[in-house]
Order: sequence, then structure tokens, then C-alpha cells
Amino acid sequence: MAWRYGSGPGCTETKIGQYVSGNFIGEKDWKCVSGCSGHATAKPPVGPVYYTCTAAVKKEDWEQGEKSFQYNFTQKGPFVVSYTGAMWMNLALPFSQTGNSDGGWNIQTIVNLGKRSDTGLPNASPVTASKPLYELQFQCKHEIQIPMVDPDGDKVRCRWAVNEECHSICNAVPVATLDEDTCTLVFNANNTHSKDDDWYAAALTIEDFPKSPMLIGNTSYNTSNAITAVPLQFIIHIKSKPLDCNWKPIFVSPTPAQNSHINIAAHASVNTRMYASNARNPKSTVVSISLTSPSGMTYTGPFNDSKHPGVVYWDLKWTPTAAQKGDNILCGTAEDDQGQLSDTYCFIYSAWGHDDPCVNKPCHHNGTCNRRGSTQNYDCICPGYTGKLCDSEIDECASYPCQHGGTCTDLVDAFQCSCYPGYKGISCEIEIDECASYPCQHGGTCTDLVDAFQCSCYPGYKGISCEIEIDECASYPCQHGGTCTDLVDAFQCSCYPGYKGTSCEIG
Repeated sequence: MAWRYGSGPGCTETKIGQYVSGNFIGEKDWKCVSGCSGHATAKPPVGPVYYTCTAAVKKEDWEQGEKSFQYNFTQKGPFVVSYTGAMWMNLALPFSQTGNSDGGWNIQTIVNLGKRSDTGLPNASPVTASKPLYELQFQCKHEIQIPMVDPDGDKVRCRWAVNEECHSICNAVPVATLDEDTCTLVFNANNTHSKDDDWYAAALTIEDFPKSPMLIGNTSYNTSNAITAVPLQFIIHIKSKPLDCNWKPIFVSPTPAQNSHINIAAHASVNTRMYASNARNPKSTVVSISLTSPSGMTYTGPFNDSKHPGVVYWDLKWTPTAAQKGDNILCGTAEDDQGQLSDTYCFIYSAWGHDDPCVNKPCHHNGTCNRRGSTQNYDCICPGYTGKLCDSEIDECASYPCQHGGTCTDLVDAFQCSCYPGYKGISCEIEIDECASYPCQHGGTCTDLVDAFQCSCYPGYKGISCEIEIDECASYPCQHGGTCTDLVDAFQCSCYPGYKGTSCEIG
């Protein structure tokens, strides 16, 4: 949760790591607004909105914190839990154009305690994180990538929030485009789309989708059905600066890779370093970092990297509690002495996690083990085999792939057909054209048959391939002692003196 600096529960730079519960304008509790039995009209509170202060930047005018709470639902749900706040700040797009003119705001999520048929546990919602405010340089094109991870290993996508998910700020960033698969928001802050000192509110919804059909209770979910919905809202501020768009700090190696996972055993602490520089503007110096981090994270720095001039680093330390078990996202933004901000850089801590079940290589037959999120569940990918551990060889001949009477031999992830005479191809699907070799000689016409051919011979020839020239003299057609000369489909008689005619038949 985040507020304008000084307008929330009271998070400041000096109170990071402390629980804050100061007075502020707005509701003090999360409420169940749908599905709670016995509360047809009332909206029972389920937990306080106060939190442990995790970040505050007075210059950027925001504070942020996190806190978990417990509530005893008497049924499995699903339930809709929401928090409704007071007025948004004035935005570039009037509230009347976003669908609700009162300027209030609302975030809501879905709670479903039914057990998944594939894991035997309740669904774990997607995890995401974001700064409350993104300062974007005027006249520059920007990309804001929101990190997303799902503990169950489900497919995660984001979309623009709708209806009560966003209340008065639906469609409040009409000039931006959103890649839903990567949750990347593209904003071109030029004169066509915005102006200096414009403020926009972005409202997104993060959803998880099963990678294969499964059940939660008696409800079926396929790969296109969202299981849960997690809200994410933040502010975009357009600000003019007399600097090149690319002159901004960047995080450099050996900072953990963007969106990488760092596993932390139970009761253990983790130490991480983040390195940054502004090599594109050598006249600048990176001076600070702001973190969106899990509660309890501490850091010191910046320190100069003696091995790499112009590079500074921060030392981060975190000891997660049992309540923070699972995936926790950390995002950092570096700033230089000219006020230029880096793109947000994020990676994921998997706290109090079990050892990776794939380490023991449970999949047989050289199968590939893919862990499902940070759970103990995994999938074995093994071409030619099936079963949880790739322990059953798939019979590729079971579907009778060999056509036209071919005989099938089962192989691993393949099959081999012994084709009936006259056919060829992987599945014996091709009838061999016996006429392709032009077997009929002397102008004969070929007719293709199965594993055979038939020649219609030119007059004067015979044989399977019309290879035999017919001897028209064989029947002794020349009479009265005439001599026969064989021709093609004809003969010629040389008659004995005193005779004439085709066959010397005239005396």
C-alpha cells in the first residue's frame, strides 16, 4: 500500500522498518464485499490497512509499506476483499472521463480457499510489486515493466483494470499501451500525448491461469480461466528535464539478474549487492537508491567500487520471517546527482522455501524437471514417456499411424513403418508412382497401379514394357514363295516372278 507522503499511516525515511498506524483520511480496514455468508448488505472488516513502513521518498512525495493479516473465513469462498480510499490527486484526465466522477479509489482481490486438484492446496495468488510513483521524462519514450511471479508456477498475465477494480481511474492512461504477457506499459511522453507536469493514474489487474485444466472444489479451470485477480495501481508523473533521454543510471553486473530468483532457507539471512553507474553521462554521479522491498529489508551505501570507476554499490540485508514465506519481490531505482532516475530493476527472493525438488533429478529417462513456482511440486518433461516421473514409455503405434496396411514398430518418441509394397513415406501415406520411371518403351502409355504398372503399347509392340517388336512375318504372310520383310506394325513382301499384291496373292 502507498500514500502521498504524510497522507497515509505515517511512513517516513526515519521510520522504515517500523509499524505505523497514524490517522489519515479514509477507511481504516480491508473489507469483504462479496461472498461473505451472513453479510448480505454489510461489508465486514477483515484486517487493518496499517502497515510496516518499507520505503518513503519525501522528494517524490510518497510513502509505502506492507503487512499481512489473518482472518477466519467460515467457508471456502470465493470472496472479494477490497479497500476503498478517499480522493485521488488531480489527474491529467478528469475523473468524469474515466467512468466515475467522485475521484475515490478502490483496490480489490479474490480469496478462494478451495483446494486445487493438481497441488492439493489452496491456490497461491500471483505476487507483484511496484513503486507508487514513476517519474517519466517529458519528450521521451518509456517502458515500465511490472514484475510478476506465481508461487504455483501458473501462467501470469496482466490487463487494464475494469469496473470496481479501478473505480474512478478506469482508462486513466489512454495514451499508454500494455503488453499483457510481460506486463510492460509503454508510454510516449511527447507533445501529442501529454505535457510537462501531467499526472496519470494506472490501474492494472494481475491474474494467474493454470497451465493445464484443473479443479478448485467443483469448479473447473482451463488455461483461459483466471483463477484469482490481484490489483496494482500507481501514479505516472511527466516531468521536463534538460537532458538526453538515455542519460540515466543503469544497474550493472554483478547485480543479480533482472527477475532472477534468490532462495533463502528458513531462519537464514541473505546479503545482496546492487551495482549502478551512469556511463552514458560521465559528468554525473549515482548518489541514491529507492527500494520497493519486503518488510525488514535494510541497506547501506552507496559505496564506490574500487575495481570499477564510476560504479557504486549498496549492501542489502534481509532476514525473512515465517510470515514472509514464499516469493517476495525487491525493486530498486537509482538516482544520480542531476535528478535522473534509472529504470526500475527487480529480482525475487524465495523465502523459507524448501529445497528445489528438481535437485534430486526425479525424472526418469533423462527427463527435464520443471519446478512449479516455489512449491514442492514439479513436472517432468520427457519426449516419448509419460507418467509423473516419466516412468511409462508411450506406444507411438497405438494410434495406428502406418497407412495402407503398413506394419508399425514402436520406438522411443518415434515409430517406424514397414510399408506394404507400392507405398512409401513416414506413415506409408504416399502411393509409389511406378510410371515415374517411364517403363513403357517405344511410345507406350503407362497406367500406374499399386506396386505395378500397365503399358498400352504402340501398334507393333508388345511385352510388359512394350519392349518386344512384333514380327509380322512370323505368320508367313507372303504367298507363292514371296520373301517377307518385317516392319513396325507391318510387313513387306518381295514376290516371286509372276506374282503381285500385298501378300503376293495375285498370280
